[in-house]
Amino acid sequence: MPKTAGDAAATDTAVYAAQDAAVIVAGGRGRRLGTPAGGKAAVPLGGVTLLERTLSVVTEVVPRVVVVAADGQQLPRVARSTTARVEVVVDSQADAGPLAAIADGLRQLADVAQPQRTLLLACDMPLLKPAVLRQLLAACRPVSADAGGQVSWVVPVVKGVPQVLCSALAGANASMTEVVEAMLASGRRDLRGLLERVSWRSLTETDLQQADPQLDSFRDIDTAEDLVTIQSMTRSADLTFSPLVERLLAAPDGMPRLPELGPGRPVESHRQALADLTVEQLFEGCAVRDASAARCCLAGLWLWNNFLDESHHISQAIKTADGSYWHGIMHRREPDPGNAKYWFRLVGHHPVFAPLAAAAVELAGDTDFAGASDSWSPAAFIDWSSSVAEGSTDEQKAREIAALEWRLLFAHCQRHASGGEV
Repeated sequence: MPKTAGDAAATDTAVYAAQDAAVIVAGGRGRRLGTPAGGKAAVPLGGVTLLERTLSVVTEVVPRVVVVAADGQQLPRVARSTTARVEVVVDSQADAGPLAAIADGLRQLADVAQPQRTLLLACDMPLLKPAVLRQLLAACRPVSADAGGQVSWVVPVVKGVPQVLCSALAGANASMTEVVEAMLASGRRDLRGLLERVSWRSLTETDLQQADPQLDSFRDIDTAEDLVTIQSMTRSADLTFSPLVERLLAAPDGMPRLPELGPGRPVESHRQALADLTVEQLFEGCAVRDASAARCCLAGLWLWNNFLDESHHISQAIKTADGSYWHGIMHRREPDPGNAKYWFRLVGHHPVFAPLAAAAVELAGDTDFAGASDSWSPAAFIDWSSSVAEGSTDEQKAREIAALEWRLLFAHCQRHASGGEV
């Protein structure tokens, strides 16, 4: 691999002078992930590699990115970007870890033009949010030219751990590079040692939650268990809908809410909007190719808002597995467990069962829900969710699982109704 290989054409130094940039450390072998071909950067998540996911976020924020790879590593093909220059450099020191990769990346940036601010990032944080990167850059005040080699370094601290590979620095990158090289020469390769040698200031969890309330950006993938967990989280995160639908899922004050396990009280403030809602409005801009699936979406929205009779009126007339599924949830909430189980038997094996089962294992945590296993059991969830104590942790977990089930089923029906256009 040549020292530098970029997808964008070479650009004059002046274009990048005083702009922001990023260094992405991508050379990790992923030993605890089974040493995949191409290293950790090539691990797929939802059909997209970890490196591709990271680049798609980072190139929204900065115009120049240096990816540091291991010697001989076959990185995933990086999609061409019209908004950012992406360069690849090879680790100058084999097996020297992320510390050496940071120095290589900073050196490469300085060879063209010294950035104003630089993000230091790992490639294995697939839930990274652009808002977090912008927050880091905003907190990292540029150092004046007469500051005498001073470095301004902002490092988030999450669960007591400084996140060096999701940080931002400004000022004399050459000074940071010299510190790293001195550490390597002394035999130290740990990132903690860098924190001991360079002054830095932290962003607290409270600070970071302004941009990422759940702090998901700082979840990395080191093990197979991490990968399974984040797979379930990305499935849930991808289940967002149109502003119209999301308004009907929110509380009257616009705050997020979970569905009830029982009948609940109808959300009267949404009644008129639901009564006026048509299939054409719900699928505005998309041709409806499956009218039954579209009506299932209407049944689901009535049900989420605790209008069980209105939902039942729609779902009982839909003679499909999807219609039976909504019908079964409605009876589960009445509660009429026997009737609910009857309708779920008519559903048979549904496409949402597999992702729901995988996510339920994580969501259930240490509860006594025996149905959270490799296969989804509607009957087990009916029994468990009807037995949890009001206000208990189990009730909260059951409602979270029910919310994911609803989103998975609604998304499934929506895709079928539109022929995959939404």
